[in-house]
Amino acid sequence: AQRERVYVAPRTAVEEKLAQIWARVLNVEQVGVYDDFFELGGNSLLVSQVVARVTESFEVDLPLRVLFLEPTIADFATAIETTLAGGTVAAASGTAELASEAVLDASILG
Repeated sequence: AQRERVYVAPRTAVEEKLAQIWARVLNVEQVGVYDDFFELGGNSLLVSQVVARVTESFEVDLPLRVLFLEPTIADFATAIETTLAGGTVAAASGTAELASEAVLDASILG
């Protein structure tokens, strides 16, 4: 059975911007903070689009998996805010060390 979705409006500037990004990418009118990206029609290809737009809008680099682990505006916004503050993102599978993921192995740098 499909559960009824209750709309909760964005409460912060980050949530508002994310809601706008998701609405454009998913081609929906309205996205609430507790709406699940994948339940709204999101898929792995659209995750890439969202993360690219988030990178551009917020000037942060998040691994694609963060959206898979934090699929609501509320949780994804928290991940962005934590990253902007210089922290690590705690996700369902543990803590993602975002800064260490961005470092290339010395052998690649040549």
